[in-house]
Amino acid sequence: ARWPLSSLTAGEAIELFGARAGLALPDFKVDASNREPIAEICEHLDRLPLAIELAAARINMMPERDILSQLSQRFRLLTGGSRSDPERLQSMNAAIDWSYRLLTESEAMLFRRLSVFRGGFTLESAEAVCSDGVTKTVLDLVTSLVQKSMVVAERTNESGGRYRLLESQIAYGEDRLREAGELELIRQRHYAYFRDCFATKSPVNRARPKADPPTGFREAQWIARESGNLMASIAWVRNSPDDSALSLAADLAGSWYGDITPIRSLLEELLARPSMKGPARVQGLYFASNLAISQGDYEAAAGLAEGCLALARDLGDHEMMARAMHEASAALMGRGELAAAAAMREEALLLLQNSSNHGLVGVARQAIAEVAFQRGDCGTARGILVECVSAARARGDVRRTAVHLHTLAWAQRCCNELEAAAASWKESVSTFGLLKHQVGIVLGLDGLSCVAEGRGDDRRARRLAAAATRMSDEMSFRNDPWSLGQIEASRRRSQSRLGPRKSEDAWRQGWSMSLDEAIDYALGEREPETVIDASPLSRRESEVAKLVAAGTSNRRIGERLYLSERTVEGHVERIRTKLGVRSRIGVATWAVEHGLTVDLTAEQGVASTRGAHDGLPSERR
Repeated sequence: ARWPLSSLTAGEAIELFGARAGLALPDFKVDASNREPIAEICEHLDRLPLAIELAAARINMMPERDILSQLSQRFRLLTGGSRSDPERLQSMNAAIDWSYRLLTESEAMLFRRLSVFRGGFTLESAEAVCSDGVTKTVLDLVTSLVQKSMVVAERTNESGGRYRLLESQIAYGEDRLREAGELELIRQRHYAYFRDCFATKSPVNRARPKADPPTGFREAQWIARESGNLMASIAWVRNSPDDSALSLAADLAGSWYGDITPIRSLLEELLARPSMKGPARVQGLYFASNLAISQGDYEAAAGLAEGCLALARDLGDHEMMARAMHEASAALMGRGELAAAAAMREEALLLLQNSSNHGLVGVARQAIAEVAFQRGDCGTARGILVECVSAARARGDVRRTAVHLHTLAWAQRCCNELEAAAASWKESVSTFGLLKHQVGIVLGLDGLSCVAEGRGDDRRARRLAAAATRMSDEMSFRNDPWSLGQIEASRRRSQSRLGPRKSEDAWRQGWSMSLDEAIDYALGEREPETVIDASPLSRRESEVAKLVAAGTSNRRIGERLYLSERTVEGHVERIRTKLGVRSRIGVATWAVEHGLTVDLTAEQGVASTRGAHDGLPSERR
């Protein structure tokens, strides 16, 4: 029989870790103090049952965070178990090795070569990087590897088929690729493929026929999907004596819409090395300054912008000079030096007076408008920004249209035009969502939270604010001081009007929203589907608690959720423990207080089918 490598859900993985750790350390329990590192351990182990059991067995020798830090030495840590166990149960290494030895020669060759990909691959990229020397088509081999649980097939709505190796399989495959003497060769092919693909998709370095309008959606979605592979490409070339790594990293930074810290750290590391003082360094300094602004590090941003400006002057590059001035002025505004920032932005606009780069001119004009509305001249700011939006639309520049709309919304709010501001922010969020521009999405969620508060819809305001805050934390993003002041004042008003209990409930609901759920909620006007509290119950436990509140027996709960009665009993016991209640009545009371109710007569079993398959709540609040 084939050893399965299927993953658990996040909640099931944490539950399994707790159960197995309890066998090694009888008084062990999962609670708020260790839930986060345990969740990270499970994610690092691809939520694989065998790997989780082996890691949890070490809890009597080291705490959770030490286990997490040791996971880079994954196979050494997880080697263990009884000598009487089957070989494939002795370690994760042996589990994968057992399956690997059953592959054909061509399957094994492709599997180990696929370990160079990060974040997945397509048949096209696998063909380009890995197909040399294999005796069958890549499609046939990948299909076979999927059937043998050595490759995971994923379905996406935005592209064709996509595949990936689990983290443990990547580590194993790299070892086999190194043993085969092909690691550097396949990494070089991987780098060349993604370098060439990225050159046609980056907005900084776009090469396309004039007849094909630069909509940006497909390019941005491709970059978001392949961000892991692009970072891996830079890692391979980072020690090159030329500026190849810096050039690719700077281009990638201009299209990077996710967690800011990794790309900023990489850029600053490359900039710290001796480098030719050419276009790659100028661009690297510019984007490093921009990323520092996004994290509220205004001192670092100012230094990087000054370096960029000096080098751009030496090269006679007026456009890059204007960009550097924009970042330097943003650092000044971040430090409260509005007058100095305004003067620098006027100077940057003068540099561009004969420029044919209409997009950059629009950025410079938007910067002037930002100063205007922060000084209270909202009408002037709105007029400039309306023109910027119109010009960007006419060019088909969707990314800058969304950026201008966001800034226009702030000006409209300052003019007490809440409905106009709502429309501008909604359009920007919709566009940023298609572009996978997470910072833009967060900015729009915060703006729409302010709109909701202005309308008196305080629960909605709190939910949107919580979703934005969680995503900002995940991306290491910090808003500028002026916007942050507006947002925090709005949040205080909503919190005060709602009171502590309702305010906290709404905040937890927003905090638990996924990115797509938050976008859907922001763009709609109806209340969201029932949102499961982020703490303390898992989604499955919340489904059980709802049915307990409806007076359903354990046997009936099991029938509805396709669980055994014994499993339901275990869920109910864990729910009681987490909530600190002694009876089913206590569980029911808590569920009703937190809005976890279900109308059994209306559903007639439909919701139970949905719950069993996807674990999502089916009732509306």
